[in-house]
Amino acid sequence: MSNLLSVRRAPSAADWTLSRLFVRDKDYCAGVEDEARAPGKEVYGETCVPLGIYPLGLRPSPNFSKYFWTKDGVNLISREEYLQLPSATKVHYKPHDLIWVKGPLEKRLILLHWGNTDDDTDGCYVVGEKHGQVYGQMGVLNSRRQYVKLYKEIIQAVRAGGQFIEYRNA
Repeated sequence: MSNLLSVRRAPSAADWTLSRLFVRDKDYCAGVEDEARAPGKEVYGETCVPLGIYPLGLRPSPNFSKYFWTKDGVNLISREEYLQLPSATKVHYKPHDLIWVKGPLEKRLILLHWGNTDDDTDGCYVVGEKHGQVYGQMGVLNSRRQYVKLYKEIIQAVRAGGQFIEYRNA
């Protein structure tokens, strides 16, 4: 078993949880997710992922896949860049699959994606370059840029299989 990713959380605030994301045990970027709740008291779309180790996979997202496109499954281009491509080139691209955290909460789709605060997630994990204040609450900054960088760093390992993410307190 290989823990490709590790989320190390700071204590949860009233409405959000800040953390650091480690890739192969190296501090890589900032993260934000919803607040922690006691087991059995989870609220759909308003609760961070329970502590533990979970397998990683790939899957399309009805909300996020269309914002980045890929030709090779590794390098992402924005939707705006995709729309500027000639029609003959567009046929080689497809919406990207997102990193999927499998199984911690039944019936909940948990993805790694971009955003700024816990308001941009329904229980998923939002990555960013660093923590900062956004619209009066704490979150992450430079998220899309950091997401593209993280995706390129880990996608081949996730695609190969056998990779896990660990959620733990710092």
